[in-house]
Amino acid sequence: MMSRNYNLVAPFYDALAGLVFGEHLLEAQCSFLHLLPKAGRVMIVGGGSGKILQALGRTRPHLEILYVEASSRMVALAQKQKFPNKVQWFCQDHLPGVSQLEAVIFPFFLDQFLQHEAGRWVQEAANILQREGQILFTDFFPPDVSNGGAWKQRLLLWGMYRFFRIFCGIPAQRLPDWEALFSPEQWTESARKEYLGKWVTSKVYRLA
Repeated sequence: MMSRNYNLVAPFYDALAGLVFGEHLLEAQCSFLHLLPKAGRVMIVGGGSGKILQALGRTRPHLEILYVEASSRMVALAQKQKFPNKVQWFCQDHLPGVSQLEAVIFPFFLDQFLQHEAGRWVQEAANILQREGQILFTDFFPPDVSNGGAWKQRLLLWGMYRFFRIFCGIPAQRLPDWEALFSPEQWTESARKEYLGKWVTSKVYRLA
């Protein structure tokens, strides 16, 4: 589960991400916030320091948010963000016991897990969604070999996994198989937007 801990990197995580990626990662995870309903309950899993809360507050200020983050330092940073939404905070390494959510948001979260662990998170999210609910999923994808800079992306991805393995204790060393996690037998992809030469992709999934 989410037993790995980002407390050590929390103070400089956003600055480091901005230095390497600029605003691309934040832009990607906010791609489809406008597709969320205007009211109801939405869960953000692994939202880190909470920058996504500001964007969500601008587009959907009346949504109730359940914020799940294992790092206490990340939660403290997120609570300092300015947003109009009502938020329930869950500093824990598992999903809370809720149901009938309009959406679950995974912003650069599932890539830290081994395949079977990531699959468990996706299945648990499916179990707490309404029948018409959706998953907003944003993450890294294998570098596109047709992209001339793919070798740089592969090197950077290797470096990121090494960094977070050392400082945060994540066990994963490679990206999960996203197609296997969101199989067409269970999920229907309803929207997609790509960034950084398809290396970063945001998708919206609904239960099939």
